[in-house]
Amino acid sequence: MKKENAGIENIKAVNRCFSVIECAIFKKMKEDKKGFLKKVVDIVMLSMFVLGLFLMCFLSNKASHGNPKESAEAAITKELSYDPLYSKQWYLQDSVKNVVVPSNPTDDPDFIMEDIILNSTINIGVDDFWKCYQEDNGKELVIAILDSCVDIHHEDLESAIWKNEAEIPDNGIDDDHNGYIDDFYGWNFFSDSPAVYDDGEEAAHGTHCAGILAAAHNGVGTMGILGNTNVKLMVVPIYGGEELEADDLVSAIRYADDMGADICNISCVFQDGGDKISKAMDQSDMYFVVASGNFQSQYINGLNLEEYRRFPACCKNKRVITVGSINERSEWSHFSNYSPAFVDIAAPGEYIYSTLPGDGYGFESGTSASAPIVTGILSAYYYCYADTVEEAAELLLSNAQPNMGLMEKASQGRIVRFLQKH
Repeated sequence: MKKENAGIENIKAVNRCFSVIECAIFKKMKEDKKGFLKKVVDIVMLSMFVLGLFLMCFLSNKASHGNPKESAEAAITKELSYDPLYSKQWYLQDSVKNVVVPSNPTDDPDFIMEDIILNSTINIGVDDFWKCYQEDNGKELVIAILDSCVDIHHEDLESAIWKNEAEIPDNGIDDDHNGYIDDFYGWNFFSDSPAVYDDGEEAAHGTHCAGILAAAHNGVGTMGILGNTNVKLMVVPIYGGEELEADDLVSAIRYADDMGADICNISCVFQDGGDKISKAMDQSDMYFVVASGNFQSQYINGLNLEEYRRFPACCKNKRVITVGSINERSEWSHFSNYSPAFVDIAAPGEYIYSTLPGDGYGFESGTSASAPIVTGILSAYYYCYADTVEEAAELLLSNAQPNMGLMEKASQGRIVRFLQKH
């Protein structure tokens, strides 16, 4: 049966039903005139019951032959499921459609999770991406995390960790002849060793960034923006504790590029070394998503990058995307460095819940958390709508949400979002 004729067929069926009922009434009138009234009442009640059944069938048939797009979207929505700690990831939730309030406040006495979520104006479109990308489309993506060590055996991260398959681990030999012995999981340029893994406090920063990107959708813990994809995270530590050396960053950029990374996430800043960092980026084929940096004192909330240069945030290269931080009300974070000349886009960066070492989870704030959110949305555009990361970067910037209140903080007041094509 053609779907456009389905309603007509149901109406015909109802008419046939009434004809049968009408015949039954006249038959009863001829057979039993004395009990006529009672019989009519009985038959009318029966007819009402039958009519109700046919109307139910009619409405059911109409729903099943409705707008195919709406039906498909409804089915997809039902298929999405959320990991247990998703309720604390306010930055992933649609402030209008998909609010999930956790039952308990966090350990921070000055912070109530429910208030953050209910006051949020943020919607970066992550649910739309998860609906868009439901099956592996064959695209591969490697994201280098130039940060601290990472707990690569974390329950939510282990499946997403990149491996150098040309290297045999722990045999003391440089199997792939790249100049680094046993770099099966990457290379630590801070310690000059293959020790990229740590489950202690020194791995907290890198582990938190990694979880924002790729925490698996596995029914455990949190959900990474790319946790439903085949993305791989290349762990390339460049610092331990507070020490930062521009030379380590330069070496790490070259390593990640040589080993095939597509995107490089850098959630740290340097006060010097801008020329050598810029040169390394210019010579690379990767795209770089970098934090604008944080600064706060008694008198200053965030640095104006036009006056106080920080690197790689101030490296002028079309493949460098510098990210500032906003809160749940889309207001510029008090700690975030800023400048519309250098900051390309903003993303949530306050009370971001993600993975921590030792199968842990917790909140962190800073542009360090904003950068991987943008890296995740950049990658989302690549997975769904772009053939190259360059095309994805164009979509990222052109589809960003403009905010007039941020015009003096970031270029065009952009706020990151994944905009689904219809």
